[in-house]
Amino acid sequence: MSVFSNAMREALRLTRAGDLRDATRVIRHALQRRPADTAARDAAFDTVAEGRWIDSEPASALPPTTPQPPYRPDTAQARATAATSPRPELRGHFTAGVFSNAAGTRAYKLWVPSAAAQAERLPLVVMLHGCTQDADDFARGTRMNEYGERHACFVLYPIQDGAANAQRCWRWFDTAHQGRDSGEPSILAGMARHLVSEQRIDPDRIYVGGLSAGAAMALVLGDSYPDVFAAVAVHSGLPLGAARDVPSAFAAMAGRASAHSASAGIRPISHPMPALVIHGSADQTVRSSNGDAVVQQLMQGYENAGHALQRQVVAEPAHTRSCFYSGDGRLVIEQWTVKNAGHAWSGGAAGGSYTAPAGPDASARMLAFFLGHSLSDRRAG
Repeated sequence: MSVFSNAMREALRLTRAGDLRDATRVIRHALQRRPADTAARDAAFDTVAEGRWIDSEPASALPPTTPQPPYRPDTAQARATAATSPRPELRGHFTAGVFSNAAGTRAYKLWVPSAAAQAERLPLVVMLHGCTQDADDFARGTRMNEYGERHACFVLYPIQDGAANAQRCWRWFDTAHQGRDSGEPSILAGMARHLVSEQRIDPDRIYVGGLSAGAAMALVLGDSYPDVFAAVAVHSGLPLGAARDVPSAFAAMAGRASAHSASAGIRPISHPMPALVIHGSADQTVRSSNGDAVVQQLMQGYENAGHALQRQVVAEPAHTRSCFYSGDGRLVIEQWTVKNAGHAWSGGAAGGSYTAPAGPDASARMLAFFLGHSLSDRRAG
């Protein structure tokens, strides 16, 4: 057996043990050391390099109830917690895995709903965490696993590697990670497409949403991969092209970039894309003007394709809701401005970071919006 095959076996063992960081490290080290002339003979390398290697061993029945070190979930503790604190409404399970392609390697967690045991293919919701978060934290805060179980959806949580960004931010602000077939967009879209071949996922109903840096990357994915993602959700995020490096990222977060500013490099989204945009009016980390700029980009994407949108504004007690309808009456863009809310997931659970439990339920609305759209519907429109 080759050195590379041994490394892949070790990476698989680490993944099953819940040690995703070391599994990723082993894969990287093996890819760097492997001689080029053995590529055709080593099937294990082909499996990883082409993005087909995956482990779906259950890591725990539920996310841990207490924060764990990044990428090192204590699976024994998680199982013990699930056993002593049963959640009968959650009959699905969390799995852990690692995905690699030519652009890089990322670990992930996947919520598999109990309905996946049936024959029907189910939707997939990709959830991109914010800076300093990980999959378990984001799952706790958004409660998206509960909604995934309730509405029969897979929920995928890619995990940013601390070696890629020390704060575990998705690199929406780096031009190397802002387009198709390169960088993190390639990894994330590839991960979603790969899981279609491994799980009972409907390729017509794949969606992506995120918080903050994850929201900005979700918009990049919607723009770069309209053939993969049927709709996007941007919670406290930023518009496409708002930054090209770290200094311009901070300027954009502070609201010093405009969707109409050519000098900022911001452009309309390249095609019509259904989207839900949520932002707190009192967000001091990513100013709410960024949410408005995202909506402007989305509107221009529809208008440039010849679609006239009709706007309806509804004032709710906790938020203002702006709905944009296409000519056939479909809701294609929805914007929530949450009154007096900061940089946090609206309606999230207190057990997760960056949550605002008292706000309107962003997770519930996100899933409802997503399930109203599909790739085939968009092509027909």
